[in-house]
Amino acid sequence: MAAAIASDVPFDSVVAVTKLHVPELRETLVARDALLTALDADATTRLALVTGPPGAGKTTLVLQWLAARRRDVRVAWLALDPYDRDPVRFWGLVIAALGTVQPGFGARAAAALRAGRGAVLDAVVPELINEATTLPGPTVLVLDDLHALGDEEAVHDSLSALLDHLPSTLRVVVTTRAVPPLPIARLRARGQLAEVEAVDLRFSDRDAADMLRRGFGIDLAERQIARLQAHTEGWAAGLHLAGITLRGRGADFDDFMAAFAVPQANVVDYLTAEVLEAQTADVRTFLLRTAILDRLSGPLCEAVTGTANAHAILEDLGRRNMLVEPLDARHHWWRCHQLFGEVLRRRAHAVLGDEVLAALHGRAAAWHRDHGEAQDAIHHALAAGDADLAGGLIAAHWEERFNRGELTAVAAWLDALPEAALTRDPRLWLARLWTALDRGRLDEAQVQLATARDAATPAVHAWGVVLHALHAFKRGDLSTAREGLSMPADEVAGDRFRETVDQHVRGLVAYWDGDHAAAGRHFVRAEALAAQDENHLGRTYALGYLALLGVDAGDAELAGSCLSAVEALRERDSAVGEHFVASVAALALGRRLAADGAYEAAVPALERAALLAGRGAGRLEMAAARVALGLVHRARRRTATAELAIGEARDILAGCPSPGPLAERLAEAEREVFGAATAAARTPARDDLTAGELAVLALLPGPLSQREIGEQLFISINTVKTHCRNIYIKLRAGSRAQAVGRARELGLLP
Repeated sequence: MAAAIASDVPFDSVVAVTKLHVPELRETLVARDALLTALDADATTRLALVTGPPGAGKTTLVLQWLAARRRDVRVAWLALDPYDRDPVRFWGLVIAALGTVQPGFGARAAAALRAGRGAVLDAVVPELINEATTLPGPTVLVLDDLHALGDEEAVHDSLSALLDHLPSTLRVVVTTRAVPPLPIARLRARGQLAEVEAVDLRFSDRDAADMLRRGFGIDLAERQIARLQAHTEGWAAGLHLAGITLRGRGADFDDFMAAFAVPQANVVDYLTAEVLEAQTADVRTFLLRTAILDRLSGPLCEAVTGTANAHAILEDLGRRNMLVEPLDARHHWWRCHQLFGEVLRRRAHAVLGDEVLAALHGRAAAWHRDHGEAQDAIHHALAAGDADLAGGLIAAHWEERFNRGELTAVAAWLDALPEAALTRDPRLWLARLWTALDRGRLDEAQVQLATARDAATPAVHAWGVVLHALHAFKRGDLSTAREGLSMPADEVAGDRFRETVDQHVRGLVAYWDGDHAAAGRHFVRAEALAAQDENHLGRTYALGYLALLGVDAGDAELAGSCLSAVEALRERDSAVGEHFVASVAALALGRRLAADGAYEAAVPALERAALLAGRGAGRLEMAAARVALGLVHRARRRTATAELAIGEARDILAGCPSPGPLAERLAEAEREVFGAATAAARTPARDDLTAGELAVLALLPGPLSQREIGEQLFISINTVKTHCRNIYIKLRAGSRAQAVGRARELGLLP
């Protein structure tokens, strides 16, 4: 069971303006024809990768390349920041970016995305790839500052899958500070990669002279350029700051260089100090006090600094080429150049001190809160050290993000709060528990549940009882789940969602315990409660079980009507079809088809059930889909496939403390599939492993990660994971080390 799925929720109000807008390109920039040619590569190029340190001119180069080819391609731009690390948010933004060049793009992918991060790799990305093939002309997707996402594996794995299957209509351009964990070697070997590195981005002496002349009206002699280059090493940001400083000094180069006796590593700090000192006191104060902001606007800056003419200051800074750039066509939103902003923040911390900065963050939090921008409000409240404000904002907004599938974002919010704030607000306690459950972190959820048993807050105690039972069910511990439901729970008036979850859990325990009459009563009640709240996930889950009860009882009418209701819900809200709750309806459909002898039609339904169950269903549900699939494959005389499915079910149930009657059902299936020889007695042989699995197995004893194995074998990481899963199943291993040891015992490895 999961929280109710909401209707489509837009991103924060400034996102479309500030993240999807192609930045302006200054006319005074130096032409860099050789680099533009390098980015062109050829028609087979899938990825253009521009890497370099902050201030190297990565984004500017891409803008120049796009400007030179504006008649040939359409541009979908996405500026990334650390808030975008959640894979659901990231792909939602990618879809939104592509929607700027083709309105309505990605509707099916967006719907699948609302099923959560489990649907990203095998539903969202394939849907996006399929729709990208219909783009009417060449389109470039720019991912600016990919390094901001850190090492978020789910994002890079899914982006790798996109690159592996990118249609000819779409090309990806990435700017980043370091080479990302993408299939770089494979793309390079196939001639599908265009690269520009830090050393390529360095300005030559001629380029440096041209930049200073065009951007700042400064003409320097060759020897002067050479001296300046010795300090800046052709670094775009260093040259830009030097230009600002020289212009402020009236181009007094010798005096400037005499004072410029600092190591190259400290060039930016030195030049930033010079730039600040050259400003008026008001502008200097403005820059330091707004350094805490990722995005700037006149009203926001006025609220934070108390300055009455903030918009005019921003316009003046932009006009003077002061490393402040507009983020939209109307010049409502601005930002400092990243490197300049980082130095300003360090200087603000040294000059203003913690107390003043906390007060500034507090004002920023209040402004964003009042303007409905929860993400920024929470960020500044946390930076201000105001746990009460941050906690209240998170409590008010976590469910919205949760229902969009952004579990990573919610978890990051909660992790930033002190423990005391989490325990005193039942909404935050519930947020942390739901997040742990939906991310499959059952041990973490267990700790949370332990605190609920003795909770004084009625809401926490009531939720603790039902979620303790749900947690036990997901682990395949029916005995503990049954005991948990017998515990008295506080009555919480008006909490219909808790009652809905309670009825679902009672139905789950009753069904898998074999009490189908009780299960039917609970699921009927759960479906009615979910319908009142338009909780499509809850309705789909309950209707799936009612259909399954109909199949068990041979009641074709009941099964058919419930499955029709699920299909109607899916047509109304396609996201539910990608969520794990839909696995039960798929299981019911597959078993109904099998009962009618339609084995071929049953296979895709049961494979779908197994796939969806893996996105968050309980272990019993995952095992049941594989048992049914194994029996259908046996009926189709596909012995090896049947044995594999039954073996997967056995491995899943082996980790269930109390699986109930399903254990005996599995034993019966094993007797049907294997005959007299049980699964435990079977000895895997070399012929049981495919050529791809043997190739992966050969690399498992070494130090390579799964991603590196994929790079070496020229296959995607998703394929590596599939091969590893099959290897573990066939060798009856629970880990990489066990698989290696078992393979050596069997002579499959030296």
